Amino acid sequence: MIYRRKKREDHEKVEITSKWLQGLHANLFAEERALQEEKLRLMGQLLTHAHCNDSAIAEYLSYAPKQM
Repeated sequence: MIYRRKKREDHEKVEITSKWLQGLHANLFAEERALQEEKLRLMGQLLTHAHCNDSAIAEYLSYAPKQM
């Protein structure tokens, strides 16, 4: 009986941990997606100023494709 109870408790702990990790994964995935969307939005804003002849923007735009 004690062995079965311990086995059941261990199984419940694994289930709880699994559900927690699945939730954490979903949250991290959603956060990653939001950050990627924000990056694209900011890149779009930056590109609207590409013609401004600003040296910092020009330098970044020459560097940015290597990071994509």
